[in-house]
Amino acid sequence: MPAAFQKKSFTVKRYHPIQGGTLRNLSLFGLLLIVIQTAACVSTTPVRYDSGTWRFKWGTQKEVTRARIREFENQYDRSIQLLRVKLHDSVVLDAVQRANVRNRDITLAQIEELDREWRKSGLEIARKLTDKDCNESLILFQKTYGAFAEIFVTGVRGLNVCQTNKTTDYYQADEDWWQRTFTRGLSQRESALEFDKSAGVFAIPIYLPIRNPSSRDIIGVAKAIVLEKPSLK
Repeated sequence: MPAAFQKKSFTVKRYHPIQGGTLRNLSLFGLLLIVIQTAACVSTTPVRYDSGTWRFKWGTQKEVTRARIREFENQYDRSIQLLRVKLHDSVVLDAVQRANVRNRDITLAQIEELDREWRKSGLEIARKLTDKDCNESLILFQKTYGAFAEIFVTGVRGLNVCQTNKTTDYYQADEDWWQRTFTRGLSQRESALEFDKSAGVFAIPIYLPIRNPSSRDIIGVAKAIVLEKPSLK
């Protein structure tokens, strides 16, 4: 037993002059890594979003993401209820009905020409072709609730009636989301949450039919982008 003990001692001493300092450094480095990893595994509050990677002060990424998604779903439900009410107030409904009368006999060739002009022009054409009162009403709603990155409303022909931001296109009826919402007469939403890297928040597009309060016929379709409120971050 003493000989074996001495052999082990000799082995350690033999390597100690060459790697002893390195071993001590590695041990300290390993301990530091364990401490860092342990701290990362108990995190629950995200600090910021940076370069495609979540950074946390406490807790795990998965736990935080799940909690934020649950809260965002609750916020989404509240936001949709508010938006449904807004889309059926008198300002929006009157604007949609006036636009439907005005555009009743417009041809597809005329629509395509207006759409081309819209896409290559600035805000002037948007002001010309959309309803001023309805625009202002949507913008005020957007600022009041802070949960929408964008809202716009189209008439029965798929042409923009009013909006919070100038959209890329004037004509929406050639879009799949518009056709699905108009044909089915049901609210639609994308199946998965999107993460807006520039804003650092979750976002999801939603599409809602607008109905005549009396006949219940669909007279328009609205699209909105619901954002995660900053308070949830």
